[in-house]
Amino acid sequence: AGATEVWLDVVAQPNWQITVRDDGHGFDVDQAAPDSTHVGISIMRERADRIGAGLAVQSGQEGTRVVLSLRQAF
Repeated sequence: AGATEVWLDVVAQPNWQITVRDDGHGFDVDQAAPDSTHVGISIMRERADRIGAGLAVQSGQEGTRVVLSLRQAF
C-alpha cells in the first residue's frame, strides 16, 4: 500500500527469475492470511509450486519484493 513506483525485472539466463518490487509501506508477510475474498500470497505459492518454481516474498518499510524463480527445463 502507498506505493508510488513499481519495478519489474526479468532475467532469463541461466534460469528464469521474475522480480516485482515497489516502494510502498510494506506489510507483515506472516500475517497475510487468506480470507474468502483475498488469497494473495497463498495462491501465488500454490501456482509457483504447480510449475516447479520458487517464490520469495519480502516486505518492509522500504517496500515489497516478490521473486519467482524457475529453472529452465532444457
